[in-house]
Amino acid sequence: MAWNAERVLAVLPAPDAPHAKVAELAAALDLDGTSASRACRVLRNRGLAEAKGAGAYRLTEQGVAARDAGGTVRGGQGEREACRRLVRTTMRDRLWKALRIARNTGQASTIDELVEIAADGTESDARGSAESYLFALARAGYLRKHRVRAKSGAPSSKGAFRYVLIRDTGPRTPIWRRTRNSVFDPNRNEEHALGEAS
Repeated sequence: MAWNAERVLAVLPAPDAPHAKVAELAAALDLDGTSASRACRVLRNRGLAEAKGAGAYRLTEQGVAARDAGGTVRGGQGEREACRRLVRTTMRDRLWKALRIARNTGQASTIDELVEIAADGTESDARGSAESYLFALARAGYLRKHRVRAKSGAPSSKGAFRYVLIRDTGPRTPIWRRTRNSVFDPNRNEEHALGEAS
């Protein structure tokens, strides 16, 4: 699971937008208020967010740069190390990026192909995690199964399903909110209920 400060960093408003209340951030990310508040303070202390009063925050310009850096941060050593911890990518981030790249190149990908790209070896069940997340994206209308399956070497197999991204809303990774049976899209600040996968 991504660190809470990293998750808050991804959804905080831009410097020219109104501040977001901690309660709103907690609801968007399915966090309790204490965890969301602590994450905001971490970002503020590192110069990545600014506070308005005691309970509302938005990004600083440095925060925007850290959010968009994707793990590549320029600046002094201390700044690089702090930002790397905050913007380190998760498997879901890498899955989303791989799906976007495949879409732009006109390709469809199997779960195993996506796992090969996105897993870094630290996951206890990379394929199971990827399958659950991709199925949630499909039910939220972001993915569909390609009509042609990938070929399999097993004579009795019909081949593996291949997936295509059909809703590319931007670089920020959609958040599967399991307890709400929905996917929250930080690119558009929208929440999509999960329906039947197509």
